[in-house]
Amino acid sequence: MKEIKIHCKFTDYGCDAEGNVYSVKSGKWKRLKPCKTKDGYLQFQICENGKVVRQPYVHQFIFECFNIEKPEDLPVYSTKTGNGLTIDHIEDKTDNRPCNLRLMTHAENVSRNINRRKNSENKGNNKHKHIYWHKRDNKFKLQISIDGKFKHFGYFKSIEEALEEREKIYKKYNIHLT
Repeated sequence: MKEIKIHCKFTDYGCDAEGNVYSVKSGKWKRLKPCKTKDGYLQFQICENGKVVRQPYVHQFIFECFNIEKPEDLPVYSTKTGNGLTIDHIEDKTDNRPCNLRLMTHAENVSRNINRRKNSENKGNNKHKHIYWHKRDNKFKLQISIDGKFKHFGYFKSIEEALEEREKIYKKYNIHLT
């Protein structure tokens, strides 16, 4: 059996160095099967006395179990205020091994994600700038950043409709692609 690191607060739960999470049931460690959230992260439920008390992301839980060091004066997970630190995946966001996790400021993480998106657009993953596939509605979404704020311009059944609308928006807002 792999070595399981027990969580400091939820002692019936733990994880291993491979990024798996476990709970103790009837005196035996049982591997849990986390669910994938809509944003692609893995999450699971912590229960006490039959009630869900917390639904942590797996990477946050593993970070806590392995006591990966952080500066004492900065809180972790305070992304709503933009202060403090956040846990970042170095590579794939479903790879929750401690060696794939690191701390960074929320601002650094946002900047890194913007650069990832730009790189993926440049590699041809997004053929048409500002047009994205909206999985839930099975339509193309037109969204453009204007004056630093994203503006949504609608959903379209075909890429041709979205491209046509995009050209109108470019003319209206005087946007030129380089």
